[in-house]
Amino acid sequence: MRAELWPWLDDVAGWINHEYAWQTIKAIPACWPQHPHLVHELAVVACLRAAAGAALGPQPLEEWHRYVLVGFLERMAVRLGPVGCPPGRHTDWPGRSRHIDFTTAEAQDRRYELFEDDTGGDQSPPTAPPSPAPPRRPPPPDPQSATGGRRLSAVRPPDEGVSR
Repeated sequence: MRAELWPWLDDVAGWINHEYAWQTIKAIPACWPQHPHLVHELAVVACLRAAAGAALGPQPLEEWHRYVLVGFLERMAVRLGPVGCPPGRHTDWPGRSRHIDFTTAEAQDRRYELFEDDTGGDQSPPTAPPSPAPPRRPPPPDPQSATGGRRLSAVRPPDEGVSR
């Protein structure tokens, strides 16, 4: 399935750029597979477009154009920033250093000290809320189960594979 997914998403990205990205800030960069947030969202945008196209009436297509596409393009522009990834120049994740700092033992210890200060050091487990009613449909599958527990190669934890 993965072998079919990447080319399909690439076709969708090219189609969106050709049909909808009049302004360069709204164009999906050629390096989109290196941006996990774009990989995730592009797959959702593509699936929702396929479902809207198969609908019997025009409302799902109108909603896709009005909400899904516009929301995706706006979030992409905000996340990539004003410069984004110019043609031929991929910009690596600017938040990497903050993520690395966030995950250090020292930073975690500082946060947990603040949590304890806020709660007065009460470490007793919270009382369990009443059990919710059983769901009417089964919960959605774990996304990783579709890949046998493997992550998409472009979608790795941010610090994985980075030499420091």
